[in-house]
Amino acid sequence: MVRPLSLAQHTLFADLIEQGGDGLFDPDFPENGSFLIRPGRSGVSLSSGHVYYQGYRSAADDADRSKRFARYVGRADDLSVMDRVAQFQRIKAVRAERATNVRALIGTGMPRPDRITGRLVEALAKAGLFHSDAVLLGDGAYQAYGGLLGVCQSKTLCKAMNDRPIVTMAVRDRDRLGDVLDALRRVDPSFASNPSDTVSSAAATYRSASGAQVAIAIAPITNARIKTPADPARSAGTPGAASGLFRACHQ
Repeated sequence: MVRPLSLAQHTLFADLIEQGGDGLFDPDFPENGSFLIRPGRSGVSLSSGHVYYQGYRSAADDADRSKRFARYVGRADDLSVMDRVAQFQRIKAVRAERATNVRALIGTGMPRPDRITGRLVEALAKAGLFHSDAVLLGDGAYQAYGGLLGVCQSKTLCKAMNDRPIVTMAVRDRDRLGDVLDALRRVDPSFASNPSDTVSSAAATYRSASGAQVAIAIAPITNARIKTPADPARSAGTPGAASGLFRACHQ
């Protein structure tokens, strides 16, 4: 059963969209990490020290397991570096607010994806696929688009039909398939294309060692833009809108 969102749900979802703007995510420094300033050789002042980012990346053999890493960013007396650190702190603060809003929306009955599906959709959004006229299909679409349409989809429609995560999407440009695979491998390096796919095929499928699958349909190229209600090609699929639900609820 589809039911309209209440005023409170509309307000929470609007806040979530605002908190999901492109400027509130830094692909180089994910929010699950932190910055560390180490003093210089003199050991007297941090302003003469060096800035490092400590983060986590998926283990090569297990997408659910992360390995810690450190990356040198620059000198602490470099204003551009410290501006990046300050922006990161703002991003982390918004992340906490975003997670609170998502928990509240889920508590009111809004659907949520499983953790792996959320991470996959987030990676595709960060890769800019949804800015290039790509749209979600199937389970992912039902889970993401309801808020934009002002409704709460039925749990039957939003429930995944398979035990293993499956993300389905359509893209216009076959040349973007390489970007899809690169994005997926940032989540799980074991993702690979289906050997049966050929250049002339109408679709591509990528699978991970754990069984997660991403299916891509190649939409025919026409003069018309790919659109669904509320044009989620420019909204729900992008980091600036309903994919905020995917971003936060699986963190």
